[in-house]
Amino acid sequence: MHHRAILSVFLTFGLLDVFCFLSRWKRLLIATSIVLVCFAMLLQYKFHFALNKLTKTEYWKEEPWMNDTRTLLAQVPKDASVATQQNLVPHLSHRKEIYLIYPRQHDIPEEPCGQSLCWWLDFDGKPDYLVVDTRPNQWLTQILESNENWLSAISNMEKVGKIQLEKQVGEVKMYRIEE
Repeated sequence: MHHRAILSVFLTFGLLDVFCFLSRWKRLLIATSIVLVCFAMLLQYKFHFALNKLTKTEYWKEEPWMNDTRTLLAQVPKDASVATQQNLVPHLSHRKEIYLIYPRQHDIPEEPCGQSLCWWLDFDGKPDYLVVDTRPNQWLTQILESNENWLSAISNMEKVGKIQLEKQVGEVKMYRIEE
């Protein structure tokens, strides 16, 4: 939920601006403050915003795939350019070249999936490595497609020889991208 933290700055500035405006009327300021705090808490609860997530035990629970991901990301060469999925980009963003991958359907002459229209992973540039998490039941926001199509895209690229498995920790894999 790190992407939501940026919005908190703008909300805080807006709130301070309102408080400065209302500071002329003390009772109105106090009443408005109470209403705003109650409304903010209601929104947090109803729409499961970031603060609501922090109160859930699942948020703080360390799962095995998290350790696997950390272990594999530490093994990616420091000077290598990497293409990876949505939720792993922030963990590799200190690099000079990092690319987001998008699962798409392509007409592939080799027909790795039994027909010419197959799932494939697209990315810009010419990265050296592809880092993917193949665990089941990932969120759509992490892989930008269904789990079935995500795994199919990785499998199709392997079959055609576009990627070669170099390292694997649990269900997190690092592939060397062939030209």
